[in-house]
Amino acid sequence: MLTIALICLASGAQADAIQTFRQLCLANAGNPAAIITAGKKAGFDMTPLAKNSAMGMRTKTDESLQVNVFTKHKFECAVTTSDIQNPEKVSSEFFGALGLKPRRGQAKASVGGKRYTFMHDTKGGEAFVMFAN
Repeated sequence: MLTIALICLASGAQADAIQTFRQLCLANAGNPAAIITAGKKAGFDMTPLAKNSAMGMRTKTDESLQVNVFTKHKFECAVTTSDIQNPEKVSSEFFGALGLKPRRGQAKASVGGKRYTFMHDTKGGEAFVMFAN
């Protein structure tokens, strides 16, 4: 079972995005409607795309929130921010904030009795992702 460690993160957009991921995706794991509602409350301009699918931007923090957007998974939540110079450090901070040790850029853990995969994707920016099939 995943135990979420509450640790301090480095300052900057990536740390903010990791915190946003924890507050929205992780705290509402597997519940797209709750993530969308929490995203709106957190200042994301959410656009519904389909049932339980939405995406939104929060320009003041340079973040996007995506829930079940263009995915093959039953559930997926991602928080993105702009590209950074040291993706290895950010990846280490992301998995460290979750108390996970990644293998090949991914880690699996249970949240609320359900199994999820966590990953840090660096293609076209920084994306902190969790999904379940």
